[in-house]
Amino acid sequence: MHSAPPHAQGAIALMKAMPGQMSTLAGTMRWMECTCYGPAQRWLYSHVGKTASSAMLRALFHIEFGYPLSVTARRKGDINPNVAMHALVTTGLFRAASDPRVNFAAVMEKRPISVVSLRHPSQRALSAFRYICRADAEGADQFLAERLRMTALHGFDWTRDPGTADGFARFLDFVGAEIAHRPNEQINPHYAPQVQTLILDKLAFDVQVRAEDMGQGVMALCDRLDLHPQPILDDLGQPNQTGAEGADWLARPDIRQRLATLYATDYEVLNYDP
Repeated sequence: MHSAPPHAQGAIALMKAMPGQMSTLAGTMRWMECTCYGPAQRWLYSHVGKTASSAMLRALFHIEFGYPLSVTARRKGDINPNVAMHALVTTGLFRAASDPRVNFAAVMEKRPISVVSLRHPSQRALSAFRYICRADAEGADQFLAERLRMTALHGFDWTRDPGTADGFARFLDFVGAEIAHRPNEQINPHYAPQVQTLILDKLAFDVQVRAEDMGQGVMALCDRLDLHPQPILDDLGQPNQTGAEGADWLARPDIRQRLATLYATDYEVLNYDP
């Protein structure tokens, strides 16, 4: 018999405090795992992988503490070059909504400004594919379970398919099978649909930060916090890009159809064109 996750009780309390906005316990816990906030509790940030979250975490550090994040760090075996940004929660500078040591429902009662990172579903899927291929090329253990399933269930050949349109199509078939046969909370958040994972059909976020124009979202947040945005925008720079490889694949009819089917809700709710 499996024991309940440590933040299950916090999720139950949150569902009671926000009736109608949190429809399932599993979905609420998943959203809490994707959400963090600063010590001042002025903002609340939700995100999934491949939505330029590293750049946004950098901006939030500057917003919260008044200084640009100048720390550099690499972790052996980690393909993410932005270790410092993603260590803000594990080091205790930011707090995860799923932290069982805090009453997150009480934090929500203070009505912090809710912020969410979003990205065009097609570009995000392409970025996720390149990221997983990079993990295999570097022999990292990240996405190992997903890579094994891609081969076992869809014949993905790691000596041939990475960096190819056919490989991307096989990856999308894999994502489709994950969506069809796994609960959303068990799908890797780097390619899981954004709407379901972040409960975007239930929650109304105050500020949307779209990867295609991060500056606009950062300025909107600074305006809500009564902060001068220019130093933060200057420090923001450009979100991490993995290159233009594969951009032309998105025009291939069978790939367009796969994407339109897999991420139909994301396109509709987030107002992106397939």
